[in-house]
Amino acid sequence: MVGRLVRRIASLTGMLGLAMTATACDVIPGIGPDDVDPYQFFSEVSLPEFEQLMQEGSGRVEVILTQDALVAREVEIRGGEALVDEEEIVGRVASIESSGSEGTLTLQLGNLNIGFTVNTAFCKGDGDLSFEQFVGHVTEAVAFEEYPNIKAQREPADQPQAPNDATFMADRLCLIGGDHANEIDINVDRDNLVMNDAPPPDGWIQVLGLQIELRVTEGITKINAERDELVKKEFAGKVGSVNLDRQAFELTDGTVVRIVDDTKIAYEAGDEHRLGSLEAVAAALEAGEKVVSAGYGVVEGTEPTTIAAMHVVFEIAPPPMNGFEGEVEQVDPDVGVVTLANGVVVHVVDATKIKSDREDYRYLTSLDAVAEALAAGETVVTWGEGTLESEDPTTIRAACIVFKLDLPAPTAFEGEILSVDETAGVVTLVNGTELLIVDETEIKHEADDPRYLTSLGAVAEALTAGETVFAWGNGIAQSEEPLVIRVHHIVFKQMPPPMEDFSGTVASVDVDAGSVTLTDGTIVCVGEKTEIAYQEGDTNRLPSLQAVADALASDTAVYTAGEGVVKGHEPLQIDAKRIVFEI
Repeated sequence: MVGRLVRRIASLTGMLGLAMTATACDVIPGIGPDDVDPYQFFSEVSLPEFEQLMQEGSGRVEVILTQDALVAREVEIRGGEALVDEEEIVGRVASIESSGSEGTLTLQLGNLNIGFTVNTAFCKGDGDLSFEQFVGHVTEAVAFEEYPNIKAQREPADQPQAPNDATFMADRLCLIGGDHANEIDINVDRDNLVMNDAPPPDGWIQVLGLQIELRVTEGITKINAERDELVKKEFAGKVGSVNLDRQAFELTDGTVVRIVDDTKIAYEAGDEHRLGSLEAVAAALEAGEKVVSAGYGVVEGTEPTTIAAMHVVFEIAPPPMNGFEGEVEQVDPDVGVVTLANGVVVHVVDATKIKSDREDYRYLTSLDAVAEALAAGETVVTWGEGTLESEDPTTIRAACIVFKLDLPAPTAFEGEILSVDETAGVVTLVNGTELLIVDETEIKHEADDPRYLTSLGAVAEALTAGETVFAWGNGIAQSEEPLVIRVHHIVFKQMPPPMEDFSGTVASVDVDAGSVTLTDGTIVCVGEKTEIAYQEGDTNRLPSLQAVADALASDTAVYTAGEGVVKGHEPLQIDAKRIVFEI
């Protein structure tokens, strides 16, 4: 289980995914067999024992969940001083919303919401962030579909939170690197455990509105309780030296840690960052590498503090990352060199990740694209981080980098097309917006739908045929009055024209022109395709414009109503699709 101390060290040193158990709390008495390992801080307990512990009062549970479901993989239960430790959630962000001085993170962990305000403390690694910086980091990461892991902490309340209360307002929020298991570390009582009369699952831990399944009998969930007879000591820091004869190492703060028979070294074959033995640590130090360690054990002596390690991680500390940002002055795609206006030189190598928001065309995804933009007179800005290669000039080998055209935010548009000038490449909408179609403009369409048009010529032909064509997309605004937009991408689609209702008293009729004029000035055109609502023998309705004319000639008032397509304004002119005349 990933303990909080080790996660804290991981975030400070850049270590990734430390899989250690480390807590700094008192223990719950009376758990575990008498013949347990003398250095084992936790003992595995059965479901009935766990249920008994939950019935005895408030406790602290730390739940590690399986990767893709609300199922507990490991559960630790503690008591005593653990109840005053900060409550904590570790999970991957799915989305972020912010407004003013408040915000909400939604985690992939059961869509759990984490609230935060400007009073929340924010950090990334060992550096503090402002509210705006944190929101910016997470928003950008989500836009790049990277969904960062966060650690949210808060001070516990006097009593455990009700099981169905999903509120979690963070006192501290940290962005943490690497892959981490979903974790909830929170105070609970008997109300938070529900046993299942018909397993599986065996039961549920209910916290923050989530139902986390316990599947002990299936071998999926392991439950541990902390013992009280041992005093454990956590350690963390940089390894200063190794004594292979004593099987010990010394941290730079003077702490001596011994490797004993029961020591578990967290290591998996093939992990290039981890070291699996004290001999490997000694060899790394001899080679000039920096090695950090974290873990816990039993205190064997003082002056200096000497610890028999029960669990330990050795990891080669990555070189510190240096951030960079600025305007791109020149780029050489062949050798992967980007020179900034501030003199910083950035090396882009095969391992460099070029990040971009695929929905925003201002982002560039290759050095060739950057070179083309500079050649076209565009301004490109960049930012990222990497390892320092030299200082004069500052030269950084980029781990990740972003290239973005220094353009204003895209302006969206939509509306009915009034006219098209194919020669000038200008599309004018009914609302007066002018759209500039250039060589770089992307005309999007759905190949299997004939209503989509793929050229200005096709749009012009449709308008000439009396069709209604709508356009939507985005681009860069060139002027405001009228609004002129240089289009990046656009969609042309033939649409049925919007229908307008009309009603009123007929003032006059022109049978030859096929129209009636209402007393409010509206002109309604009635043609061969107009549907006139009439049934033979209906004495209240009129079947034709001639019948309307005859009624008016005999001083009979005629009322009309219907719907149609607007063809003009001042006065309003409507081409009727359906109409009724009544006397």
